[in-house]
Amino acid sequence: MKKASLIVFFSIFLGFFCFAQQTKVKEAHDTFDLIQVPFEDYGYGWSYITYVKPHYPAGVSRDIYEKIWNCYVKTIERGDYDYDAYNKRNEGDPNWATPIDEYKDDVSFHFHGVCYQYADYFEMLIKKEPALKSLIDKGILHSETAPSHKYWVYQEPDGVKYFIDPTWGDWTIFGTPRGQFAGWIEMERKIEQSPARHLLTEAIMRSWFFIEADAIGAARGPNEVSQRNWERSGHNLEDRR
Repeated sequence: MKKASLIVFFSIFLGFFCFAQQTKVKEAHDTFDLIQVPFEDYGYGWSYITYVKPHYPAGVSRDIYEKIWNCYVKTIERGDYDYDAYNKRNEGDPNWATPIDEYKDDVSFHFHGVCYQYADYFEMLIKKEPALKSLIDKGILHSETAPSHKYWVYQEPDGVKYFIDPTWGDWTIFGTPRGQFAGWIEMERKIEQSPARHLLTEAIMRSWFFIEADAIGAARGPNEVSQRNWERSGHNLEDRR
């Protein structure tokens, strides 16, 4: 094995080893786990944040799963969630949309947007994969919309439905969050500065990839009922309250 290949191999191995060593399962369920991820080092111990980790779907081939995951990662890496656009839309500004020009599938392309731009960019990527394009044509992989939100789902023939949401898997914030999201920019800064940021980022991304309905909102505590409802209503699982 060449030196470069060895470096890549051991880097990947170390990443999985560190993730396994520094995360703990808080609650184990049939289709997901609530996991504790190290968040902030106070010098005398870690604080933790709980995220959902979906289980690997038994009815989906690993090749298909990985192809979709790669498109999901690209979408998140190339997008910044734009709260200025989001706020303008809520205020009724007809020019709320952030111009993103032509979609491009290359590492130099970057866009600001909200859920619609994320979902559309994700669609552009998955349509470039013949195996995924055929799933779209069959309706197995398709987009759905909820109040002010757009996301993707993978619908198995036996009825099992997996939610794929690149928008909510991204913590890269642009603009000024308001209202119930006002504290999110502080959260993003702490994640960016955390020594465990790769673990936090991985957990956040996994929490919105191939996640079943009963796992959405599961990480929310008793004081986060409104946030739980927001997440579930944003995926047509509850009425917006």
